[in-house]
Amino acid sequence: MVKIDEELEKQEGQEEPSVVHEEALVEEDALLEEDDLVEEEALVEEEAKKRGSLYKLKSFASIWLSVASLVLIIGRLFFFTPYDVSGQSMYPTLHDGDRIVVSHDKELERGDVVVFTSPITMEDDYIKRVVGVAGDTIEIRSGHVYVNGKQLEDENLGTTQTLRTEDTIKTLVPTGTVYVLGDNRENSMDSRVFGAVPDELIKGKLVLNIGSLK
Repeated sequence: MVKIDEELEKQEGQEEPSVVHEEALVEEDALLEEDDLVEEEALVEEEAKKRGSLYKLKSFASIWLSVASLVLIIGRLFFFTPYDVSGQSMYPTLHDGDRIVVSHDKELERGDVVVFTSPITMEDDYIKRVVGVAGDTIEIRSGHVYVNGKQLEDENLGTTQTLRTEDTIKTLVPTGTVYVLGDNRENSMDSRVFGAVPDELIKGKLVLNIGSLK
């Protein structure tokens, strides 16, 4: 019996290193799995941060686009209106097809280019230049325009500055109106035809000529 016990002890003693080695491998595998898990969690967290940053950027851009659109809408309703020029009555200042921006400011001075509702149709919009304000005396004779007895300087209008020599007009601009002419004087329906334009028909004055979009 003693011998058998000794042999068993020897066998048990021989098996112990194998068990210890297996336990070490298991612990090592567990550590590796834990490291992999930590690394994977770090990658997931980093990806989440990137997505969060990207989402913030997209949200920020969307907010700014919304604000810009709102500003444009409000501006159009209360401050500015875009128009397309049709015809040659304001040549060479404006050309057919030009896109312009008109301010709703109605404090007008001589020389301002204005958009107004036609006093004839009460529907169409015209664009002309203010040559006289309330109280001015406008006289057209010998192909030239005189404001309060002084000949109007129209050098910027090139060869279109003169009028038909048969046009002879002398009028006092009434209160609450402006006297308008097209820069292309020989091809314009303006105050020579329909008289001074009432202030209530004025829609605004030109602030920007974008040019032709054709």
